[in-house]
Amino acid sequence: MQSTTLRDRLYVSLTSAEDSPANRKAVVDELLTRLQNAVHPTTAPVTVTSAQDTPDSAFLRLTKAQAQDLTGAPGIDSLKGLRDTALLALFLCTGIREMELAGLNVADLRQKLDGELALHVRQGKGAKARLVPYGEMDWCLVFVDRWLTVGSITEGAAFRSFWKVNKTIRDSRLSVRGIIDVVQCYPVMVDGDLRRVNVHDLRRTYARRL
Repeated sequence: MQSTTLRDRLYVSLTSAEDSPANRKAVVDELLTRLQNAVHPTTAPVTVTSAQDTPDSAFLRLTKAQAQDLTGAPGIDSLKGLRDTALLALFLCTGIREMELAGLNVADLRQKLDGELALHVRQGKGAKARLVPYGEMDWCLVFVDRWLTVGSITEGAAFRSFWKVNKTIRDSRLSVRGIIDVVQCYPVMVDGDLRRVNVHDLRRTYARRL
């Protein structure tokens, strides 16, 4: 209603030999006033519905068997499969966000918190750094270490993309969009249906399994 373009178009649509500029302005003003009245909160109230309970079907939390199927889906016979397996395993064992995984360096994978092996998230949500202890779920490092070894990655970005032409590893980090695409490449069977998994599903699974 504050758009000059809209007002100009209304003027043009009302242009005729009989209409004076004053008459056209009066009609345009009347139309916009009626429109403003029609969408005023007192005449067109918006009802806000708050949800007290959310059905389980709205979220996906993997069972142990489903998590095993997911991590086994990429295989470890190819470089891409090895990377994707390591990536999925690390998500399930630490519950980190896609942005946090994208920013991981090799040195972040093995830090200590109170003498316990932990993952260092240098910049998490709200620009906060934190350490995530692996605990009994340090098995994911078997796959991560193999990916780094086979990929000859000793420093810098831990997870990287591939060149499309020759499928070799690039120096650049795997992007957040790339990470989301990787996770969604491997659907899991849930109640007889194949369901795409997103990163936050793995975060929920980590919290529930923990």
